[in-house]
Amino acid sequence: AGADSGWDTVFLPCGIYSVSARLNLRSHTRLLGAGSCTVLRARSANATEMLYFHDLTTVGKNTSIESLTFDGAGIAAWGIGLDAWNQFTIEYLWFTSFTSGAIRTNFTYNGNADQGLIHNNHVVGSSVFAFPGAIDTPVFLQTSTAAGSVLDLTTISNNTHGAVQSWSMILDSATRLTVKDHWAGNNAAAEVWSGGIWIKNTGDNANSIRNSTNHLIEGLTLENSNAYATPVGVKVECTYSTGGTTGLISN
Repeated sequence: AGADSGWDTVFLPCGIYSVSARLNLRSHTRLLGAGSCTVLRARSANATEMLYFHDLTTVGKNTSIESLTFDGAGIAAWGIGLDAWNQFTIEYLWFTSFTSGAIRTNFTYNGNADQGLIHNNHVVGSSVFAFPGAIDTPVFLQTSTAAGSVLDLTTISNNTHGAVQSWSMILDSATRLTVKDHWAGNNAAAEVWSGGIWIKNTGDNANSIRNSTNHLIEGLTLENSNAYATPVGVKVECTYSTGGTTGLISN
């Protein structure tokens, strides 16, 4: 590790790094790989995530992870989890073989994950990365609320998700998100998948976090060449009568 304008930079060169327990990423840290050849591979089953933006005793701040591959090896549930965090970057990553999905929010503190950038990441199916235990990863991004926390003020841009098995994004009670140029597809001969983005507000009723509001979705592409499914582009669902969903969808 070395200092980089007040940040600690951890560089991982090309190679396969076995991960047997969840890794916690701290504030003011940059985790940098050499590209897809830097592989973090799950070595044991994990019901949570391989890497967790989690600062133990406080809301985290100023952290990035870039340029490496997460391989769930068919035994890990999620690639990355986000706790309450200000100013985070997740970009130039590859994800494969997770049983649940690539990225999710997983809150333990009363604070939002906000002012983030999730950019130019790629979820690839088992046909692309022939790793041991390779399977398709169902979901690219899933958000949920806990302790009054939401994913807020975050840009999600230029990401791709191959071999979708469910929804590519499930945005539950998130706020003020910008989604730009997202590609999702599944060309498997007998795969049925739901669609691109599901926006809903089942939320956290106890903490009055019910609205999924003020989203901008601009540039969503779905590719499907099989006869088993006609995926939906964007689904908007309002569960609570006192809640709501608002936003702008274009292109």
